[in-house]
Amino acid sequence: MHSIMEEEALNVWLMFFLIPSGVLMKMVIHSCLSLWAVLHVAELFNHILKNNPNALLISATKPMIDYIIISKVEIALLKNTIELVIGILCMPLIFIN
Repeated sequence: MHSIMEEEALNVWLMFFLIPSGVLMKMVIHSCLSLWAVLHVAELFNHILKNNPNALLISATKPMIDYIIISKVEIALLKNTIELVIGILCMPLIFIN
């Protein structure tokens, strides 16, 4: 529960940080938030497929969902690395358009 709350707070901060950001920083923040969304949607679809293996349209994406579930640690590591880069470079890049 603690890690979920911490992750949600960080994503709210990233979304708030989008307001004054320049184009380059917005692209980096959007990529970080997109990775977070991909991880959570894959988990949701995986749960749906466990309950109903013939779910319409979701069953067509099963190979992609399986790949994301298997690579969850690597994707989370990439997301965390992007967050670290955002933290380090946020001040010089926030005003670059």
